[in-house]
Amino acid sequence: MNIDLRTTVITYVFINYICAAITCSIWLHNKDKFQGLQLIFLDFILQSIGLTLASFQSYIPDMLSIFIANNLMYLGAMLFPFAIGQFSGITIKKWHYRLAFPVFAILYGYFTFVAPNVRIRLIVFTLMIIPIFLHTAYLVFKRADPQHRTYTLRIGIAQLLLAVIHGFRTLWAYLSPSFPEYYHYDQIEAILVILSQLLTIYVLFAVTQMIQMKLLNQLDNYISRTEQLLDKTNKLATIDDLTQVFNRRKTENDLAMAIINFNLYHHPLSVLMIDIDHFKRFNDTYGHDIGDRVLIDVAHVLKTNIRNTDIIGRWGGEEFLIILQQSDIKAAEAVGIKLVEAVRDISLHYCSSPENVSVSIGCAEAEKFDTLDKFIKRADVAMYNAKNSGRDRVVISE
Repeated sequence: MNIDLRTTVITYVFINYICAAITCSIWLHNKDKFQGLQLIFLDFILQSIGLTLASFQSYIPDMLSIFIANNLMYLGAMLFPFAIGQFSGITIKKWHYRLAFPVFAILYGYFTFVAPNVRIRLIVFTLMIIPIFLHTAYLVFKRADPQHRTYTLRIGIAQLLLAVIHGFRTLWAYLSPSFPEYYHYDQIEAILVILSQLLTIYVLFAVTQMIQMKLLNQLDNYISRTEQLLDKTNKLATIDDLTQVFNRRKTENDLAMAIINFNLYHHPLSVLMIDIDHFKRFNDTYGHDIGDRVLIDVAHVLKTNIRNTDIIGRWGGEEFLIILQQSDIKAAEAVGIKLVEAVRDISLHYCSSPENVSVSIGCAEAEKFDTLDKFIKRADVAMYNAKNSGRDRVVISE
């Protein structure tokens, strides 16, 4: 089958314009999110204009169809590594490219107007564009961080394949005879141009996937940050900032739910109302910072000496409430005695003189048709009875 080279190039022109239109849309929709997309769009536009001019060779002056056309294509190719660098946050030195472009223009001009030679022009073009492809692949595989390397992996692969194809073009141009016009070259050049077309489509696919992957990663990060903020907000809404146990609102809600379950299923339910004895003395004698440390230590001891299924909350000031589900009054009393002894063993080493801390605990068991207020009131009365009986003890509600 005979493949016409000019037809192949014209097809390439249409493919590039389609790619340019798509990359323009991508850039306009994401220009505030990612850098480098404008350069990718400009690359495709310059390549398209250059190919358009080249397709009219022998119909328009050589200045347009050969010199300007190939300089535009070369300039477009030079923009691509800078696009990938900007997208990946990589700084690229520009002096290599500032030097390469005038060298290319001089060589191409010389072999177009001074010593016209299609074969040499083809060799110059391919030899000078291969380093651009290899540089882009280098940015992807060596300079990019692991995250951006994942995004741009397929672009790096495409650049390596383009370098291979142009390497074949260089070798084929070197071995083949020179023709008076580029479009007189045979099937091999047409096949290589077709392969370049396919890789151009692949590059477009790689660019769209690169952006999609980064957008998805940003979405994942946004979701993760949102979840962290929700967790933090939930913690602020339910946790007492000083003692790191539940606050009163959360504890009241949990107790109200526990009472509902008790009235439905009649499982035993008890509470312990706990008050730190002589707490005001710590604040008055040593200051509020020491008082805060006493609260923290007591809360820690209480929390570490109950079951995971039990609920502890700061009820207010120096008072704590513990909800004991599946526990009758005797079990609750045993827990209370354990907590009294545990608090008694706290070492207040941060006080300037030897000090001990103790708690008074009121214990109450839920009764049929109990309300939250009635239940708490019985535990509160029992706690005050413990204080009036000498403190540092547990008293069961009557």
